[in-house]
Amino acid sequence: MMNVSIHIEEQSGINRKSQPVTLGLPLSKGLVFDNKTLVLQDDFHNVINCQIEILEFWSDKSVKWITLHFKVDIKSSSRITYFLTNTFNKDESKAKLSLTNNEELLDINTGKIIVNISKREGDIFSLSLDSNKEKNGRVV
Repeated sequence: MMNVSIHIEEQSGINRKSQPVTLGLPLSKGLVFDNKTLVLQDDFHNVINCQIEILEFWSDKSVKWITLHFKVDIKSSSRITYFLTNTFNKDESKAKLSLTNNEELLDINTGKIIVNISKREGDIFSLSLDSNKEKNGRVV
Protein backbone atom coordinates (compact mmCIF):
# COMPACT_ATOMS: atom_id res chain seq x y z
CA MET A 1 0.00 0.00 0.00
CA MET A 2 1.22 3.46 -0.90
CA ASN A 3 0.12 6.81 0.54
CA VAL A 4 2.25 9.79 -0.53
CA SER A 5 1.46 13.27 0.84
CA ILE A 6 1.80 16.09 -1.69
CA HIS A 7 1.87 19.58 -0.20
CA ILE A 8 1.08 22.60 -2.37
CA GLU A 9 1.87 26.03 -0.91
CA GLU A 10 0.88 29.37 -2.43
CA GLN A 11 3.69 31.83 -1.62
CA SER A 12 2.93 34.83 -3.85
CA GLY A 13 -0.18 36.11 -2.06
CA ILE A 14 -2.48 35.38 -5.01
CA ASN A 15 -5.76 33.41 -5.02
CA ARG A 16 -5.41 30.75 -7.69
CA LYS A 17 -8.20 28.97 -9.57
CA SER A 18 -7.51 25.91 -11.73
CA GLN A 19 -3.76 26.45 -11.41
CA PRO A 20 -1.89 23.77 -13.40
CA VAL A 21 0.52 21.65 -11.36
CA THR A 22 3.07 19.22 -12.77
CA LEU A 23 5.39 17.19 -10.61
CA GLY A 24 7.61 14.15 -10.90
CA LEU A 25 7.61 11.41 -8.32
CA PRO A 26 9.96 8.43 -7.85
CA LEU A 27 8.40 5.16 -6.66
CA SER A 28 9.98 2.29 -4.79
CA LYS A 29 10.74 -0.92 -6.68
CA GLY A 30 7.86 -3.41 -6.66
CA LEU A 31 5.29 -0.92 -5.36
CA VAL A 32 3.20 -0.06 -8.46
CA PHE A 33 2.86 -2.03 -11.69
CA ASP A 34 0.06 -0.04 -13.37
CA ASN A 35 -0.71 3.67 -13.12
CA LYS A 36 -4.44 2.87 -13.39
CA THR A 37 -4.34 1.78 -9.74
CA LEU A 38 -3.15 5.22 -8.64
CA VAL A 39 -5.50 7.98 -7.50
CA LEU A 40 -4.99 11.51 -6.24
CA GLN A 41 -7.29 12.59 -3.39
CA ASP A 42 -7.78 15.67 -1.24
CA ASP A 43 -8.12 15.84 2.56
CA PHE A 44 -11.79 14.81 2.29
CA HIS A 45 -11.00 11.74 0.11
CA ASN A 46 -12.48 13.40 -2.98
CA VAL A 47 -10.86 12.07 -6.15
CA ILE A 48 -8.94 14.80 -8.00
CA ASN A 49 -8.77 14.68 -11.80
CA CYS A 50 -5.17 13.86 -12.56
CA GLN A 51 -3.20 12.67 -15.56
CA ILE A 52 -0.49 10.24 -14.51
CA GLU A 53 2.30 9.40 -16.93
CA ILE A 54 4.80 6.59 -16.45
CA LEU A 55 8.31 7.78 -17.26
CA GLU A 56 10.48 4.80 -16.31
CA PHE A 57 10.27 1.20 -15.06
CA TRP A 58 12.37 -0.88 -12.67
CA SER A 59 13.90 -4.19 -13.84
CA ASP A 60 10.91 -6.07 -12.31
CA LYS A 61 8.57 -4.01 -14.56
CA SER A 62 7.24 -1.96 -11.63
CA VAL A 63 6.94 1.80 -12.09
CA LYS A 64 10.07 3.78 -11.17
CA TRP A 65 9.07 7.37 -12.09
CA ILE A 66 5.73 9.05 -12.77
CA THR A 67 4.64 12.55 -13.68
CA LEU A 68 1.39 13.96 -12.27
CA HIS A 69 -0.58 16.71 -14.04
CA PHE A 70 -3.55 18.26 -12.22
CA LYS A 71 -5.16 21.60 -11.36
CA VAL A 72 -5.60 23.17 -7.94
CA ASP A 73 -7.68 25.90 -6.39
CA ILE A 74 -5.73 27.52 -3.58
CA LYS A 75 -6.19 30.69 -1.57
CA SER A 76 -3.38 33.21 -1.24
CA SER A 77 -0.62 32.32 1.20
CA SER A 78 -2.20 28.99 2.11
CA ARG A 79 -1.22 25.33 1.93
CA ILE A 80 -3.22 22.30 0.77
CA THR A 81 -2.39 18.62 0.91
CA TYR A 82 -3.22 15.89 -1.58
CA PHE A 83 -2.61 12.16 -1.23
CA LEU A 84 -1.49 9.79 -3.96
CA THR A 85 -2.47 6.23 -3.19
CA ASN A 86 -2.63 2.91 -5.00
CA THR A 87 -5.47 1.53 -2.90
CA PHE A 88 -8.25 3.06 -5.02
CA ASN A 89 -11.23 0.74 -5.39
CA LYS A 90 -12.81 1.37 -8.79
CA ASP A 91 -16.14 0.06 -7.44
CA GLU A 92 -16.24 3.03 -5.06
CA SER A 93 -16.20 5.50 -7.91
CA LYS A 94 -19.45 7.47 -8.06
CA ALA A 95 -19.27 8.03 -11.80
CA LYS A 96 -21.04 5.35 -13.81
CA LEU A 97 -20.50 6.16 -17.46
CA SER A 98 -22.32 4.41 -20.27
CA LEU A 99 -22.41 5.17 -23.98
CA THR A 100 -25.00 3.95 -26.46
CA ASN A 101 -24.55 4.63 -30.16
CA ASN A 102 -27.11 3.69 -32.81
CA GLU A 103 -28.28 5.05 -36.19
CA GLU A 104 -30.46 7.80 -34.70
CA LEU A 105 -28.93 8.66 -31.35
CA LEU A 106 -25.77 8.91 -29.29
CA ASP A 107 -26.70 8.49 -25.60
CA ILE A 108 -24.25 9.40 -22.82
CA ASN A 109 -25.29 8.53 -19.25
CA THR A 110 -23.08 9.56 -16.30
CA GLY A 111 -25.56 8.45 -13.65
CA LYS A 112 -26.30 12.08 -12.78
CA ILE A 113 -27.08 13.42 -16.24
CA ILE A 114 -28.12 11.89 -19.53
CA VAL A 115 -27.20 13.55 -22.82
CA ASN A 116 -28.95 12.37 -25.98
CA ILE A 117 -27.33 13.63 -29.17
CA SER A 118 -29.58 13.16 -32.17
CA LYS A 119 -28.11 12.23 -35.51
CA ARG A 120 -31.16 13.60 -37.36
CA GLU A 121 -30.71 16.85 -39.24
CA GLY A 122 -31.89 19.86 -37.24
CA ASP A 123 -31.74 18.22 -33.82
CA ILE A 124 -28.86 18.95 -31.47
CA PHE A 125 -29.36 17.35 -28.08
CA SER A 126 -31.61 16.43 -25.21
CA LEU A 127 -30.29 16.84 -21.66
CA SER A 128 -32.03 15.09 -18.76
CA LEU A 129 -30.92 16.25 -15.32
CA ASP A 130 -33.35 13.92 -13.58
CA SER A 131 -36.65 12.24 -14.40
CA ASN A 132 -38.61 15.49 -13.93
CA LYS A 133 -36.47 17.97 -15.88
CA GLU A 134 -35.52 17.98 -19.53
CA LYS A 135 -33.95 20.59 -21.78
CA ASN A 136 -33.90 20.24 -25.52
CA GLY A 137 -31.81 21.99 -28.18
CA ARG A 138 -32.67 22.47 -31.84
CA VAL A 139 -30.78 24.11 -34.70
CA VAL A 140 -32.82 27.01 -36.10
